[in-house]
Amino acid sequence: MKVKKIILLTILVLVTSVGNAQTSFFNKLKTRRVASSKEVFWEQVGPGNAGFANLLRYHPTLPGVITQCPDMWNAYQSENNGKKWYGITDSDGDAEFFI
Repeated sequence: MKVKKIILLTILVLVTSVGNAQTSFFNKLKTRRVASSKEVFWEQVGPGNAGFANLLRYHPTLPGVITQCPDMWNAYQSENNGKKWYGITDSDGDAEFFI
């Protein structure tokens, strides 16, 4: 019985520690820019979303320039009529400012 109590107490301490670390990290994300790790390279080939775009606009005077803002509030631009896209929001920031 004593071993079970020690195991349960250990699990409780671990779960609490992980929860506190996550809360601390997400609070830090809310207040400042946190740069992504360079250990993983992520290449997005086109704009992704969950089903629709809040904004899709062609530039009025530059042919082939399109801006798209999916429902996840990130934003992308293409300069060749949608063949290749690049992100124009700061993926390490709060998505309120463009790069």
